Amino acid sequence: YLWMNGLTYKLKPVKNTTPDGGMDFDLMSANILAENVNPVKTPQPGYLYRNLNRSDVYYDENVQRMVQNYRFNYMKLAQYSMSTRNDREKAKEIFKIMEKTIPIGVIPMQDWRISSYFMTIFNQLGDTSLFNLYSKSVETSALEAIGNNTTDTQDPFMPYRTLLDVYDARKDYAASIDLLQRALIKFPTGAQEIKTRIQFYEQQLKSPAAKIDSGKPK
Repeated sequence: YLWMNGLTYKLKPVKNTTPDGGMDFDLMSANILAENVNPVKTPQPGYLYRNLNRSDVYYDENVQRMVQNYRFNYMKLAQYSMSTRNDREKAKEIFKIMEKTIPIGVIPMQDWRISSYFMTIFNQLGDTSLFNLYSKSVETSALEAIGNNTTDTQDPFMPYRTLLDVYDARKDYAASIDLLQRALIKFPTGAQEIKTRIQFYEQQLKSPAAKIDSGKPK
């Protein structure tokens, strides 16, 4: 009976059928996507996203963590547009507004695994610009996690898997092979599966369609 309105849920005498709660799409859109909102003394939809896109403003760690809640609301709204309304263009528009309002270059994600989740959605939508922006951040953080041996205890292979997603999207098969060669040392019990994946990428490199950044055949 909880319906999402933005940063809050409203209890309504209408049962929802989704595990994450229902969504009042129109009201949530009015709250999340509102621009040029001015304070008034009467109720109105729309949030004041003040200074969240200014690099000259200092944001401490608590503020940066709190801001992730705003990004999740954009994501929920976009996912609803994709899955329930089958409107991919609206989802793209929502994410573009999100990046304009809360640029990742100003307020970074606190966890690269969350960034990778956003990155995957951008790739599904075919939004190359946002995918490239987030994938660069994910790549840096995931490589750092591997280098520092700070991988997830529940899924130690996650940074490797995430990086493979990045390299697959870029068709950077050489980088995938280098990464998996490192994984062979770290995960000897999964050697056969890793070697099979390496062979797959080696075949991709031999394909006439394989390209490097210079445009020459690999």
